[in-house]
Amino acid sequence: NFLTIPAGAASNFNFGTGDFSVGAWIYPDNVSQNARIVAKGHTGAAGAYQLAILDSRLRIAFHNVGAESEYNIIQEGAWQYLVLTRNGNTVKGYVNAVEVIDYSNSLDLTSDQPLVIGYEPGSSSFFDGLIDEVSVWNQALTQEQIQLVITATGNLAVVVASDYVALEIAKKIPDTIKGAIDECKNTIKSKTAEIKSKTKKMKKNPFKAGKIGKELKGIKMNLAFLAAAASNTVPKMPGDITGQINSIVNIVGSVGKLAKGNNFKAPSLENAPSTATDIDVGDDI
Repeated sequence: NFLTIPAGAASNFNFGTGDFSVGAWIYPDNVSQNARIVAKGHTGAAGAYQLAILDSRLRIAFHNVGAESEYNIIQEGAWQYLVLTRNGNTVKGYVNAVEVIDYSNSLDLTSDQPLVIGYEPGSSSFFDGLIDEVSVWNQALTQEQIQLVITATGNLAVVVASDYVALEIAKKIPDTIKGAIDECKNTIKSKTAEIKSKTKKMKKNPFKAGKIGKELKGIKMNLAFLAAAASNTVPKMPGDITGQINSIVNIVGSVGKLAKGNNFKAPSLENAPSTATDIDVGDDI
């Protein structure tokens, strides 16, 4: 899929010789591609400008001229934020707020070309992957401002960037989590039975009530943690993946210690699952 803003409406994106910036989040399915992210016309047209990628490099192009970053700057299968800025005659390119291109260009960026996302007008150069949060400014963003944009829009960098990516992650994780949760539930079941057994023994042998009572208290505390973690983790997928994975690590460790009968120290609840946060990342291209 791609998006086209016709030439008439795209006249708002003519910057002449003035300052401007173009930014976009991308998730390339591969980096061996010559693809356009945002393009105001094709490079054979006067007044054109493009934010693009070329074989793992960031590329910035104007009418018949352009510049590329070093190789391996663009990463496959990961979200990254690309920005093109022009401040006076200085053109810069950024990936995740890191400057990777710096050269001079003072061309007049006025044309009757459309503004498109995901391909090049009059050509192919279709982008293979996802594009989100495309922005155009009539000023040159500083490195600090770019970082602020990433912070404002980029929770997707640590949580889940889009419904598509969330789905792909969710497809791979539940089997592993289900196994851990099943193990937790089995442990809960067995320890519940153990509680009943020890309670009966305590009634039959009052002299051992104190010792058995301490054992029961520890088991009940462990069960309370495991039950809460087990019931709160799987239904929250997808969501705060990192927090949930940490919870699973704690749960599995708890199960292992309980199963071996070792002294158990309840893990911190800091990483226990919390309600997943819905993230509105707009419409993906």
